[in-house]
Amino acid sequence: MQVYGVSAQTTESTSASKDILGKDAFMKLLLTELRYQDPLNPVSDKEFLAQLAQFSALEQAQNLNANFERFANLQMQLSFMTQAASLLGREVEVYDEELELVVQGKVSAVKLDDDGIPWITVGDARYPLGNLRGITG
Repeated sequence: MQVYGVSAQTTESTSASKDILGKDAFMKLLLTELRYQDPLNPVSDKEFLAQLAQFSALEQAQNLNANFERFANLQMQLSFMTQAASLLGREVEVYDEELELVVQGKVSAVKLDDDGIPWITVGDARYPLGNLRGITG
């Protein structure tokens, strides 16, 4: 595809910095091509349709990537929650950052915070699941 007014050096520097050509950049490129095309030799319908298909495919790929990322995050949260829920009623050892020591007690509750991190309640205190040091019973 030949675009008038855009140098090859710009394309190379963009590739070198590993920037991804997004929807907005693709549309700007397409509009620039249409604006500067030779009126005596316009872009054929087939080329234009191919470019629109590429734009559509790019948008679908970005949407798929966003959906996959949300799915992966939900899977991770579910995994953490399942691990934490399996501790209910069990005796555990948990590191208490305020006391700077490991405390023992029975897990009485499990709750996800706003970031999707599970917290376990041992005794009267809440601890992130990452502070778990062991299961004693």
